[in-house]
Amino acid sequence: MAVNYIIGSLFPRKADGSPNIKHSSSLVAKGTGSNIRLSNKRKRNQSYKNKLVANIDITSDPINIKGSSNFAKEWLIPQITNKTKSDGSINSSSIFGAVQKKVVSKWTKQPKNQSMKSLIMLGYIGPGSSESATNNSTWNSVGSKKDKYYQEIQDLSNYNPSNMWANYNNNLAGADIIQSDYDESNLLQNLNAGKLQLEEGASPNLWYPAMLYSYGLRGEGTSYPGPVLITQPGDQIRLNFNNDIRIGELNNAQIQQATLVPNSTYGNGASDGLGGTTSLNYHLHGSHTNPTGFGDNVVSRFTTGQKWTTIIDLPEDHGQGSYWYHPHYHPSVNQQVYGGASGFMQVGDPLSKIPAFKDIPRNLAVLKMLDIGIDTDTGSLQLAAYDNYGGPLTNAMTMVTVNGEFQPEADAGKGGWQSITFSNQANQAFYNASLIHQETGQRLPLYIYGEDGHQFPKIRAAKGTLTTSDDPETSLPTEYKQQENVISLAPGKRVDVLAYLPGGTTEIVSNYTFSDDSGNIFKTENMGNYPDLSTTAKDLKSVTNGQSAGPMATFVVDNKTKLPSLGKLNRDIRIANKGIEVQKIKPSTKPEDYDSNAVPSINLFDSKKSNWKPLRKREFNWAKGVLVGDKNEWDLATQERVSDYNSSADDNNKFEQYDALSKITSSANNWFGYNNPFLINDHVFPNGSITIAQLGTMEEWNLRNWSVNGGTKYIGHPFHIHINDYQTKNSDTELDKKRSLEDVTMLNSSGYKYYDTDLKKNVELKPFQGKFHEIGAALDKNKVDSIGTWGANDQTVRMLFQDYLGTYVFHCHILPHEDAGMMQVITIVENTDSSWITSAESNNYTNKDGKIVLRQAQDFSERTLKPKNSKFKIDRMQSGDLNYDFTQDIVLSRRGSNSSSGHLEIYDGAAALNNKTTLLSKIKPYKSKYAPWAFIEDFTGDGNRDLVTAGFSKSKAGNINLQNLQIKAWTSSKTAKQWKNVFDFNPFADISTIINVDDKELKPVEGLDINQVSVAMADMNLDNFQDIAVSYAVDSGLRVVVLDGAAMALNYQTGTMEGGYFPNDNVLADAVIQDKSLQDLSKVVLTSGFSSYAQSALEDLIITTHSESNKTKQVFTTQLQAGHFIATSEMESSMDGSTHSGHGGVVMKDDRIENLRHNSMPLSITETDLYSESGLAATPVIAGVFGTTGLITDDQLVIAQGVSNGKYSYGNSSSSKDLFNSSQQLAFNLNQINKTNRTDLIGAIDSDLSTTFKAKSTQKRINMANLTYQVYANQTMAPGDLANAAGAILGQGQTAQQLAEDLINNPKSSKLITDSYGGSLNTLPIADVITGATKNLYGRTATKGEIRKWSNAVKSGLDQSLIPLSILQNTGDDDIYRTALMSSIAQWNQVQWSTNANQMGSFGQGLQSDEARFQSITSPLDAIGGLSNWRAVREEMTSYTQTALNTLIGTDISKSGFF
Repeated sequence: MAVNYIIGSLFPRKADGSPNIKHSSSLVAKGTGSNIRLSNKRKRNQSYKNKLVANIDITSDPINIKGSSNFAKEWLIPQITNKTKSDGSINSSSIFGAVQKKVVSKWTKQPKNQSMKSLIMLGYIGPGSSESATNNSTWNSVGSKKDKYYQEIQDLSNYNPSNMWANYNNNLAGADIIQSDYDESNLLQNLNAGKLQLEEGASPNLWYPAMLYSYGLRGEGTSYPGPVLITQPGDQIRLNFNNDIRIGELNNAQIQQATLVPNSTYGNGASDGLGGTTSLNYHLHGSHTNPTGFGDNVVSRFTTGQKWTTIIDLPEDHGQGSYWYHPHYHPSVNQQVYGGASGFMQVGDPLSKIPAFKDIPRNLAVLKMLDIGIDTDTGSLQLAAYDNYGGPLTNAMTMVTVNGEFQPEADAGKGGWQSITFSNQANQAFYNASLIHQETGQRLPLYIYGEDGHQFPKIRAAKGTLTTSDDPETSLPTEYKQQENVISLAPGKRVDVLAYLPGGTTEIVSNYTFSDDSGNIFKTENMGNYPDLSTTAKDLKSVTNGQSAGPMATFVVDNKTKLPSLGKLNRDIRIANKGIEVQKIKPSTKPEDYDSNAVPSINLFDSKKSNWKPLRKREFNWAKGVLVGDKNEWDLATQERVSDYNSSADDNNKFEQYDALSKITSSANNWFGYNNPFLINDHVFPNGSITIAQLGTMEEWNLRNWSVNGGTKYIGHPFHIHINDYQTKNSDTELDKKRSLEDVTMLNSSGYKYYDTDLKKNVELKPFQGKFHEIGAALDKNKVDSIGTWGANDQTVRMLFQDYLGTYVFHCHILPHEDAGMMQVITIVENTDSSWITSAESNNYTNKDGKIVLRQAQDFSERTLKPKNSKFKIDRMQSGDLNYDFTQDIVLSRRGSNSSSGHLEIYDGAAALNNKTTLLSKIKPYKSKYAPWAFIEDFTGDGNRDLVTAGFSKSKAGNINLQNLQIKAWTSSKTAKQWKNVFDFNPFADISTIINVDDKELKPVEGLDINQVSVAMADMNLDNFQDIAVSYAVDSGLRVVVLDGAAMALNYQTGTMEGGYFPNDNVLADAVIQDKSLQDLSKVVLTSGFSSYAQSALEDLIITTHSESNKTKQVFTTQLQAGHFIATSEMESSMDGSTHSGHGGVVMKDDRIENLRHNSMPLSITETDLYSESGLAATPVIAGVFGTTGLITDDQLVIAQGVSNGKYSYGNSSSSKDLFNSSQQLAFNLNQINKTNRTDLIGAIDSDLSTTFKAKSTQKRINMANLTYQVYANQTMAPGDLANAAGAILGQGQTAQQLAEDLINNPKSSKLITDSYGGSLNTLPIADVITGATKNLYGRTATKGEIRKWSNAVKSGLDQSLIPLSILQNTGDDDIYRTALMSSIAQWNQVQWSTNANQMGSFGQGLQSDEARFQSITSPLDAIGGLSNWRAVREEMTSYTQTALNTLIGTDISKSGFF
């Protein structure tokens, strides 16, 4: 790859004027001072990986922003001190007057302390000025015009802004230095020691910090923004971080406590009143890299005093262009990015691939924003955070910086063609950047050659920035238009442009108002309200009319350089485009196929060649403070919250779909931790179901943006997904058909249709792009004024999932919105076509031939593994990719003897897929006879799967000693043939095995044996580190200890124990489960993973218990109650668990479980099931084409169809706690899925109308339900409907006749039956019913004898509507073959589709309906005629499943690539 990166005149620089850069060892810098050129080393050393290594301190120390004194002197101070007009009245044109009037008007609408905080920043010194942080009922309540303070705040003599700024001297050294405002005294009140000093019943003051956060290269001080990191694809980035955030004179322990204190600051400096102030992590925005461990892990947490190394291995095929980095610890992302923590990263050099422009300067404009105030005691500038005063006012008070300077001037020399990369690193501001030539007033032509780290295969003239022209009489939009030569920069967006700079001065401006040649005004209305940033705006006379501090930056060029004509400029671009080498990317393109010297071109929406077909389609709804989904799709917690409100609301004020949540929250608490909630599919983070996607697949997402504050108003939420860039089909703010990827896109924000109560008619305007989604409530004149949204616009994106497993997020990149809940979790798993379904423990892994039957997870086909002959039993099995070939390998755990240690055998999964047995390695981790536990997880944090074992270092006959339990981590080369022990840990060396519960001492049961101990590994607190759970039997119960994987990984990386998720602690949870069923506990098995319906982002810890007195096994599904902490960074005040956990439900206090630590995350039981079938343990699995979650017990696969919590249910409601006989679970015999034989008929043809079925007769109930549906509806029953029929009807003792009657009377199935038969069964001629049933079931015409037989049966008393069921139950002769095929195919489809949500769609789970594809693969069944033998049946089954599987899978895509 060629690199010729010439640093331009506009670029982040150090105090000495040199570029503020840190580059990789693959590059060499030439030149001195401000003139630097980066190029490749002549010979890149291939014997080692080139690295970019930087030691970075993250601090809250002062920063130097060149020009901030000018901002204060020339703009802010005059505006704030300009209190009155010449006549003594308030000057409403100044910031002082405009803000004061706004706050006074809000006195009766917001808490008094909030109003007072704003007035103090204007110099208010009157009564109440010392109460802005007072946290009591008086000052937390909304103000009144009768308050004694109301008149005082209107008295201008109570304001002295000039005195407030009197000590500031912009001429002194250090006038450009800005300090943090720690509000230290109020913080101390909120810490544990401070609370103890408060009077009884008193609350600590509100904490109002405005903290700086900066990245600085160690030894070089702070940097605002952070240093520019320059690297190349294929390099490794190693960033050695030190969280050295300080707060005044507080010590480390106090600062760590401070992260648990809510930050009550308003505006930019906080995050919706949540915590997390001193905790952070690292996000390389836009990168395609490892999202877990010490990679780009945005759910990790590092608090003051902790150190860690982030390691990013950039693939050789990584995108080239502009990236940036910042913290991403929820919920403090906004305040930290606002406080300065961000920096730019350049990967590769795209212009070197454009010969015509390879030698031009690369300018960089990093845009950030901050508010400044004054320390009245010292006269020093402080970071501030102004409240939201609406309109352009608040934004007019904000200082916009470019490269850490206010209004920098760049000497561009002779000008001409220049590259400018715009990187919007503001926390929430949008900019519409363009270049205005001052001398002529001309907006210069701009040409885009890349965005978001991806180069365009063709340079394009800039066009975007959606604007609206309104009717002057009605104010309704009448036209949408994109503006030319303007770059729309949403927060997080990067755009690389080319511009020709002529002689003179050129401003970088941001405009929000435009006019066309006819004088029509067009405004941007999807970004908030901002003043233009330009000289023209600076010269205005009032901030309320758009006056601002001026342009963002300027270029100065030698006056001799003239601007060529537009035709000449366009000709230069055409010539340049001809010189670009382009490579078209196909679904099969692998990393080794990429040409590093070519620009990739991708068209994921290619409809002509149909190269790209998505596996599945999803939909995500983005809404502000309103529930837009049907109430049947609300999760359990939402159902309960709405129900509680409606139970006390009058009939005219009940909460309904499309109502604003303020109806509920205005008189109650916040919405699941958020004061001002922003939602995706009616969920706030981390509530809601996790999105699970598979490697090597493509998905299509519909992003639906709901209107706010009126029928025509939208927020252009910038959609951003981590790790995985995407392509947009239809954006109303960007160019179309770019043939590249991106990672930030404003959601479509045009179009409306609603009833206008002023005009008394429906009003409508079609969207500029996308598809408008209208709602009936908005067209109802009686409802339109009471709802919180009036419709939505759809946008479509497609993305591929390649290379990396793990959990990351997608969210709105307006960071206050992200911190207010507008974020959801996605996890990427191995493709089921190269995965296995394995039980963690079993008594019968091998058959009589010593072989193991493996099942592929996608189609459940069988493979045979023939392990090495051994007399020692296999106790456990795990699967996972250990040799980096994207195929899960198999680890067998064998027990030993008194003279031989237990050992592990590792077999190659790729060979197993081909029915070959290849032993990769064999290890003996412990000198113990017991079979070790083994886990294939990333322990070291590098994104690769390691081998983690647990076992006993010593073993004696009979009893075991927990002190000897040892955790070991092993690493290997990519071959998985040799293993190195890299970490040892004895958990009970520091954790006592003797505990106290309710003043009763509990010990391990006497004679504790190996069956009463179990170990599992999972990410239980959603931080992308794998935690370890250990369970053992105690008197009358079970103890569960969850060890923090982050603590162990940090210990491994740093060599010191500094804690993990919680500083200085390595335990996440410690709990005891006590229940009568556990008093004679004989065996416990821990397993982990995703297993639940609408699975939450937190992994389940499954505890299967056996008792001596009962053959029934008990299955406890548990989760850490980490949700509240993840949402707010605040510890719960109570331990009853009534917060975010349990599949989106509220988990109430459970007397069976006692959590032993009050400074950690409580463990909760979210579900309890029973089963008596075979299988030692219930093991979570990912199965089927769609990668659905489920449980396996030996050969039985159980897929959840619903979840309940008391009276609330989502999906199917529960009919039983029996895992194999419940409407909320659907069980399949995996031995039968790909087979067709008489087993598919049992229960159906050997029954009569009065037959009932036993709970254990799972297969019979499924056959009966499926074939009854087939004979009546001539369709395949949906999975959830099957669970209801087999579990809630047949499983609860009802007869076959009652099942048929339920189908006939159910409105949904009744219509299908009527359509199938051509009329009602009770009114049709009997012959038509017989003929229809025969065709539906047997695929043939009824004979005269059959018609006569069943007609006589009706005469003898058979209900005419029961003829189809009776025909089914009397199936014989050759008709059994097609009947068995219909039964078998139904089960195959049901296990593949898994849930009604997958098939029919689910708003809450983000799934679009796939009913059309379901019908496309089931409708051909009608053409299958009669069959005469089992061979013909199996041939039909094979042909059908192969065709259906190909239809479901979509495009076969490489599991590795640059997506």
